[in-house]
Amino acid sequence: KIDKKPNPSRSKSTPIDSKPSGRHLYLMREFNKEQRDPSWSGEAMVQIMDSISKEVAQKSEFLSMDCRTTFCRIRFEHENKSSAGGFIKRLSKALTWSNSTLEVFFTQEAKIITDIFIFRGGEF
Repeated sequence: KIDKKPNPSRSKSTPIDSKPSGRHLYLMREFNKEQRDPSWSGEAMVQIMDSISKEVAQKSEFLSMDCRTTFCRIRFEHENKSSAGGFIKRLSKALTWSNSTLEVFFTQEAKIITDIFIFRGGEF
């Protein structure tokens, strides 16, 4: 079950870079290794989508989301640095998991892409 008390203070983000960092690549590899936990992943995805309202995602485009056993990965695309930063601030306040950690990675392509990892029970 997902704890619904807000905890916006447990978030980390990286500067915008042209390629993924070592930590980012590590988390992507670990995420891809995990199996889905059907008893948790569906509920987690619904709660995350409920938290990402139109106000939170303004000037940002949803690309994908997947939840596995211990964490979720969400991808958004943003017009510029300012809209990406504002999105992360709004998302941190809107998410309603108290025992989770949010890690955000920015990469610059044609637009700015955020890879957001939300950990089920704290840090990974």
